[in-house]
Amino acid sequence: MGSRTDPIRTVVANRSNAGRKEVAMRSEFFVAVLLASLLFVNGDASIHAQAASGPSSGVTPKLTGIFSTMHYNRSSGDVSGVEVFIMFTNDGYRASVQVAEGVPAVPMLVTVKITGTRLMFDVPYDGLVLRFEGNIRQDGITGRFGQVDSQEPITLKRGQSYWQ
Repeated sequence: MGSRTDPIRTVVANRSNAGRKEVAMRSEFFVAVLLASLLFVNGDASIHAQAASGPSSGVTPKLTGIFSTMHYNRSSGDVSGVEVFIMFTNDGYRASVQVAEGVPAVPMLVTVKITGTRLMFDVPYDGLVLRFEGNIRQDGITGRFGQVDSQEPITLKRGQSYWQ
């Protein structure tokens, strides 16, 4: 008699091998996703690794965040101030800037020029161009804001948005 292969054992063996291959493929996929996640997080962290520390520590403060003087005046019912949300994009830094003088204006998305802790951006507002020039610190941004020929000192605290 010739040797016969048991069909049940063949099916079980094939399923077992397929199961091992599936588990191996899942494991490889999991490892690939884990490594990609770690690289992404590490890469993102390196882009934004400027620790939020004071100017005397020698560490650059975090360049992104929400900075605001926006507030509500109960007696007049007005909303006044400036709010800036600086974010990093694939094309450099951008900011959403909203100015309120009684009524909040439509926020504008503007390009931010940053060198070290110095920043500058222009905001089209009510037919004018307002410019901010200043420095980023751990607790906020300070500088001058207004028309190029008549800028006023301003400090915007780092924190939550007025709208939160």
